[in-house]
Amino acid sequence: MINTDYDNKDKYNMLSDTIYEKIHSAEEIYNLTKNGPDEKINMSKSQKSDERYKEKSEKSEEKSEERNKEESENNGEIDILENYETIRELFGLRFESYNDKLDEDMIKYYVINEKKYMVNVEYMEKQSDINVTMRKILVDWLVDVASKFKFKTRTLYLSVNIIDRFLSKKNVARGKLQLVGICGIMIAAKYEEIYIPNVSEFVIISANAYTIDELLRMERVMLNVIDFNMGVITIPILLSCYNKYMDLNTNVKFLSEYICEVSILELDYVKYTPSTIIKSSLILSIIIDKISSYTSPQNKYKLNFTNYNDLSDCITFLYTCAISQTNAKLTAIRKKYCSFRRNEVAKLVAKISKLIEI
Repeated sequence: MINTDYDNKDKYNMLSDTIYEKIHSAEEIYNLTKNGPDEKINMSKSQKSDERYKEKSEKSEEKSEERNKEESENNGEIDILENYETIRELFGLRFESYNDKLDEDMIKYYVINEKKYMVNVEYMEKQSDINVTMRKILVDWLVDVASKFKFKTRTLYLSVNIIDRFLSKKNVARGKLQLVGICGIMIAAKYEEIYIPNVSEFVIISANAYTIDELLRMERVMLNVIDFNMGVITIPILLSCYNKYMDLNTNVKFLSEYICEVSILELDYVKYTPSTIIKSSLILSIIIDKISSYTSPQNKYKLNFTNYNDLSDCITFLYTCAISQTNAKLTAIRKKYCSFRRNEVAKLVAKISKLIEI
């Protein structure tokens, strides 16, 4: 039989010793404050705790000094060569970064074929009744349409590509531009989406400006003009590859999506390949995210393009598109990325834009 009294006695003695130690240390602290600093009192335990506190405070001071040093070093110039090398490897001529042979083959196919359905940026000069501003208003409206129907981002990008290809080959009257837009997104939805709204719903969302017959007739015309080619390599397809192979935080992911999406409003967007836009948006997103992490940002940060001259034009274009959204009248994309669900990255761009100089 186990002697429980003995065990309880040991436990009691251990507990008493612990309580005694705590009381003793409390008395020492009281005596120190009572007798003053001249009195020599044995305070080994309190001294140890003080030493630990000093060590922690010294370490935190060192970290803050390092952070401030890094911020001061980055003041005036930001260079992210390491990220650029990773990006260049992923979409360059070499494909060592891919672990899966299937992924490697897919990316090779994307990069080789991404120029296949690009259009000439000067196509709007051939249009007699519409202009660049009207295209911008149309695309902004399509962003709202895609949001209301809960379409994939790929559907939006494909619809813009279909519209640009059609407008580059056919003259369109001003009164028919919205019809071209709603048909473009309807065709893209049939290609990309699983559940597609009825034709009548597309008529309703265009405020009954056109009939079902007009919509179906324009759909046939557009499909014939683009030769039924809808296997377009769009930005969301390539961006998903980056998200898979780059260790990006959510802020950078949403920032890159936002920067890419605001670019489709501008006609100059068609000048650049999807891979160029994505590489440039990621570099810009990493810079914005890095500056936003600084505790005390300096007045201006100048972007250093020396290590990525091949992307400098596109980065400048994307940055101009992003900051122009701050006071833009067309707000569909900004509202979309001001939501908490997307980390309010549109607000972050507006805030950081004051600190960046190109």
